[in-house]
Amino acid sequence: DGLRSFYTGFGATVSRELAFAAVQMPLFEQLKRWNPWADDMSGTKRGLVGVFAGGTSGAVAGAVTTPMDVAKTRAMLSSAPMDEVSVGRALSQIYSEGGAKALFRGVIPRTAYVG
Repeated sequence: DGLRSFYTGFGATVSRELAFAAVQMPLFEQLKRWNPWADDMSGTKRGLVGVFAGGTSGAVAGAVTTPMDVAKTRAMLSSAPMDEVSVGRALSQIYSEGGAKALFRGVIPRTAYVG
């Protein structure tokens, strides 16, 4: 295994992060445009809008990508050989074991953490 095993789950982590960014960034920009102070973005208001938009978009992205995070964790903790570990296989196995509820295990702490 050696050094190669150190990178177990790297592909799953990158996939999760790309999906997270694909949800979070466009939502963040849209929320900034929808703010009630769009015409007056001075000082404190700009900061409040940024905090609200960032927190909300991070929370939504965190919730939506929770199944990928659960699969990533499963893949990283797997004792299977590296070439048998995949996000798709982990998602399928988790779903077959516990349905959608199992895929969203930990959604509240994850949403609170990234939001």
